[in-house]
Amino acid sequence: MTPKIPQPSLTERRARLRELLKRDDATFWQYHEVLTGATEDERKGLARTLSIKKLIDRYSREGTTEQRLVCIYTAAALGGTFKHVGVELLNLIDRGLPGEANWKFSTAESEQYLSQRTEAMMLGLGERDNTWITGFVNERGYGRFGYDSPTLWVQIHQLLHERGLTNTTRSYLWGFVTAVPDMHIGSSENREEAISFFKNNPQTLEHEMWACFTDEGLLRKDWSGRENADTLALFHTLQENFDGFRDRLLTECLKAMLRDFSAKNTSIFHHIYRGMNPTPDENLGNTNLLTSVLTTVPSTSVGLAQEMLMSCVDKLTESQIHDLLNASHTVLLRAEKKILRAQIALLSAIAKTHPEHSQNVGGLMRETADSLPPDLQPAAQTLMSPAEAATDKTSAPSHAEQIMGGVMIPDNRPQLLEQHVSTPQVHIYTSDAEFMDDLIPCLQGMGDGSQLSQLIDYLAHNPRITLDAAQQDFLAERCVNSGIRSGTHALGNYLMYWVIAPHRKLFKKLPQGFTGYRHEFHTDPQTGETIQPYQVENTGSLGRQKPRIEKTTTNYRGPAGLCQEQIDCLEHPENLVFEPIPHAEESTWTRRVEPLTYRPRPHNMYDQAYAEAPNDSLMMWLIEDHELPTAQMPFAQAALNTAGIPEEFMHRAVQAIDDFHRTLMQWYAWLLQNNPNTLAAQSMPFVTTTGFQKHVKGLETILDTITHTHQVLQEPAYSVLGWLTGAAAAEHRALTAESIAALAGRGMLDASLLADELTYLLRGGWVKPARAASCLQDAASISPLAGWRIVQVLENMLPAVSDINRGGSFVQLLVQLAGEYGVSVEIPEVLRPKMKGSTVLAKNLCALEKLQPHPTELAEKARQHAQNLLDKRLGRDITVKKEERNAN
Repeated sequence: MTPKIPQPSLTERRARLRELLKRDDATFWQYHEVLTGATEDERKGLARTLSIKKLIDRYSREGTTEQRLVCIYTAAALGGTFKHVGVELLNLIDRGLPGEANWKFSTAESEQYLSQRTEAMMLGLGERDNTWITGFVNERGYGRFGYDSPTLWVQIHQLLHERGLTNTTRSYLWGFVTAVPDMHIGSSENREEAISFFKNNPQTLEHEMWACFTDEGLLRKDWSGRENADTLALFHTLQENFDGFRDRLLTECLKAMLRDFSAKNTSIFHHIYRGMNPTPDENLGNTNLLTSVLTTVPSTSVGLAQEMLMSCVDKLTESQIHDLLNASHTVLLRAEKKILRAQIALLSAIAKTHPEHSQNVGGLMRETADSLPPDLQPAAQTLMSPAEAATDKTSAPSHAEQIMGGVMIPDNRPQLLEQHVSTPQVHIYTSDAEFMDDLIPCLQGMGDGSQLSQLIDYLAHNPRITLDAAQQDFLAERCVNSGIRSGTHALGNYLMYWVIAPHRKLFKKLPQGFTGYRHEFHTDPQTGETIQPYQVENTGSLGRQKPRIEKTTTNYRGPAGLCQEQIDCLEHPENLVFEPIPHAEESTWTRRVEPLTYRPRPHNMYDQAYAEAPNDSLMMWLIEDHELPTAQMPFAQAALNTAGIPEEFMHRAVQAIDDFHRTLMQWYAWLLQNNPNTLAAQSMPFVTTTGFQKHVKGLETILDTITHTHQVLQEPAYSVLGWLTGAAAAEHRALTAESIAALAGRGMLDASLLADELTYLLRGGWVKPARAASCLQDAASISPLAGWRIVQVLENMLPAVSDINRGGSFVQLLVQLAGEYGVSVEIPEVLRPKMKGSTVLAKNLCALEKLQPHPTELAEKARQHAQNLLDKRLGRDITVKKEERNAN
């Protein structure tokens, strides 16, 4: 066993560092000798000895080549915040030799200098821990290095691979794209270089290449954007040299067409798929995906699927034909004649090559023929049997027969339920090891935040927790990397500090935890008026006077503020809250929509939150007579207060991607489990970002609390469900579908309220219709009763569908579900004029009008489930009344 080399102390490192700073001839290798082996908390201390900013100011512009290399190495090896270090490294890497213009690396001497800079940077980065490296690459990504230094991107990629890390940020993936040597159609230029790139970096064909297919708008026909670069030329080269690449490429193209991308950004995948010239056998192997593509929105995607399925129609299996016929119903209700004509041709080919399915094809055409344009109806009728074509369409059953034909499914109106299960028993910690086993996952956002009060209580009574070396290193590393931060981030860091503080001194100044959300406003020193961030270019009139920066802190005792109050109970554990707040919600909720321009925008706010905000507005639910909570307000009253939501809205929205936010919301959901509507209202700031933000933490906890509540849900809860039907992340929509279905299964779903909220959100363009329709369809597929409640939701939405973008998709779903449940739906008078023409809405309304009631197995199962719920509820009511009579 190799003996461990003793490391110098922090004092020794600091002394040697000061000696080097006195010398102008010191090399970056000499700095490396001092810093190598230093831990992250030691680097934090050494960074105070060596000011990177002062060193860069001293050497970067007028210094020698070696002095610039010292700047690059120390910035990478000692840098603190990811954003600051990334900016400095970009500036340093971009600069040419002393006296040479930036971006000029034409001479051999310049190329050698670039190689030296890369070596210095990677030497510094290679000494940092995984947490720091991940944050650094996430913050910067280094997409530009693909253009200017492909070798540097490759080295960063290899560093991540050696550490077992991956990255999917847009900038990092763009770095991969631009690092790949360009290929050109009809030319062998760069062919060997491209093949060598992937042979030397085989991991990129397992991760980065396919991650590009999941990032909307990243891939394009000209690959890197450089002149004459061609994506197809690259892919043809790769398929010839790497086994399995072609099959994976075709599959990933089809999967990308199924993602929620715009038609414009989906076209690249059509270009690639067609450009690879798939064989009929390859299309046959991808039949399931091609059939799914038939049901997507972009007509270009549908056209591609029709073309490819036609090439292999004679080889389709029974199950594949069955799925294709089901998907065809959706296609035949579209408005584009080209799509309709191609689908009729595809169905005709099925009937010809698989005669045993002619009757199924004929039945499908009989159901949809009347919705087709007149010039296509003759072609459709040729696919029907003579008997079907001659069917008397006027022989509709009488109204009495319609009523007798259907299945009556009782309603289950939501009402307060008894809590049959008491509040789960809290875990009492009996040892430091047990405490640490639960604390560390909570700090990482992977534990059970509902146990936070018990963790704080144990720490309050056992302030010096026994930690092994690995635990000390872990806590110190995270604590130092987080630094003294504000907002939600500070909560986990503050708790970590109290655990590690007895063992290691990390900060000269005690971290304060969450003190509030910080606002930084720039004001005109002449007028005192606030200068908005987008008005900065207009401040030239100030002359030499700089805008004055005014900093304020906002804390209106929202989730983060209340959690900090509990952590502060480390010194007074008798004030800890160990029970959820009893039900005390008010019933009158008011929706407020506030334009972004309503309040001055702080300069320390994220641009994306403002750029992506739906309708340039913020939506929230409030109790109008609530006043801003004060420090003197009782804890429970402050938790139920909604007045602070507008004041903290944007900060809560942008900080919801922090890992500790999941732990925070787990604790908050536990605290407000008896008040689910208040919980929903307090969650709106980050729920409203889910339409563009895929990495919001804590949503599953909010949905779980809403799903299993025993209280009657009101507008805020249905607003959360409505917003999440339009979430950008497929997993969030799947959780929402499960939540809606579970509420229906418990008899706690108010179809009318959900329909009203969805109608409002869809009319106003707050959520995307395609996502919402897909989510409702998923919810309907979970159980028979859930499907029936979705029918009721869609029926309540029906009068407004003409005001909804792509509203025909909701009518189409209603046609499908109503047919499965054997019910007829009355067309509202307001929609009668919309039934004319060949639009998707008109076709689906006509199809809806033709539905006749008839019993179905699905409806019977839904009826039995609903009746069981009703009987159970009535049984409980009868028991309660008997107890009341006996008491009297």
